[in-house]
Amino acid sequence: MSYSIPDYNEKKGMAESRSPSVNKRVYTWEEIGLMMHHLGDRLELTGHISDYIVGVTRGGLVPAVALSNRFKKPLVVIDPFEFKVEDLPSGHLLIVDDVFDTGKVLKEIEGKIIKERIYTLAALVSKPWAPKGSNIVTVCETTDWICFPWEV
Repeated sequence: MSYSIPDYNEKKGMAESRSPSVNKRVYTWEEIGLMMHHLGDRLELTGHISDYIVGVTRGGLVPAVALSNRFKKPLVVIDPFEFKVEDLPSGHLLIVDDVFDTGKVLKEIEGKIIKERIYTLAALVSKPWAPKGSNIVTVCETTDWICFPWEV
């Protein structure tokens, strides 16, 4: 089965950037809907369907709710810097954020759960320097400064 993802890295609707060397990418709600559909497809195709969807505050909440609805799985919300492992249910967790960038949030979460839970990490967008792994699923990669519709 062949599967291709549209190029969400295309520079449509670019707003003025903060720096001459950094492009700003403003995603629309329509694009987010398509990206959510493709993220869900990738999770299904790679076998990363989990028992629980974990939304990372704040940016991960919109995609986490969408995935929770699509897969009909319970939603758990966490603050990556304040949650305790005991706050998370047992079972396979799908931890969702909007973008994987510096890796700070991922390291914080993984540092707490890596020995305690089975998990997959998912995001709409990642940066080239963000952590990679077989348990990380994203839709596209960009070096652009990203602005999601819920950040307005």
